[in-house]
Amino acid sequence: MSNQTADSNDKYLEWVAPVSEGDKKRYALAEKNYLIEQMARQCEIGEKLVNYWLKSNSKIPEATQFFDACKLMYDESIPAGFLYSAREHWDTKDWRGKKDQLPTPIQLAETAMRML
Repeated sequence: MSNQTADSNDKYLEWVAPVSEGDKKRYALAEKNYLIEQMARQCEIGEKLVNYWLKSNSKIPEATQFFDACKLMYDESIPAGFLYSAREHWDTKDWRGKKDQLPTPIQLAETAMRML
């Protein structure tokens, strides 16, 4: 590797683009939506049902527990992609998962937190 290439890479790494508050909010919203989508997928809750809960601002216990689990994951900065590993752990290591029981959203969030 030539010094010129190394210098070019260093300059690239130093470059920081300004991020507006609007960009930060859009990113946070996209991250939350992806977390909701993955939680629904890993707990095998229909995405149409979750979208209905979102649109209707549902207060039924299942919806409240679902969104509380998602909020816990978001607040603890656990990435949505980690839910796949948590579900795999649930299915192979947890006695309930070994009996083919689906995790509730809060159980999956707790499993993810224990794995970290």
